[in-house]
Amino acid sequence: MQYRPSYWLFPGKPADKPISIRTVQQVFVDAKVRSGIQKDVSIHTLRHGFATHLLEAGTDILLIQQLLEHTDLRTTCIYLHLRRMDVLNVKSPLDLLLLF
Repeated sequence: MQYRPSYWLFPGKPADKPISIRTVQQVFVDAKVRSGIQKDVSIHTLRHGFATHLLEAGTDILLIQQLLEHTDLRTTCIYLHLRRMDVLNVKSPLDLLLLF
């Protein structure tokens, strides 16, 4: 059974509806302007950053796919970028043979 709260964390107008995407985008833009951030960022930038930090923290890519609600794993893989250090730290199974 899935939990269904009776109220929204971010209510809209009327309060029984969620806040609109457009309102969230406008609040983000207003906060960006007031803070003096001049870099071209958006709500999508926050989404990308969230997913990237999850990946770097070791979260399974399939879980990230579910959180982002991507139907195709390839979308998640394109959406996220891997740090070069992650690639350099991969150990080949052949490296283990040198230990014996």
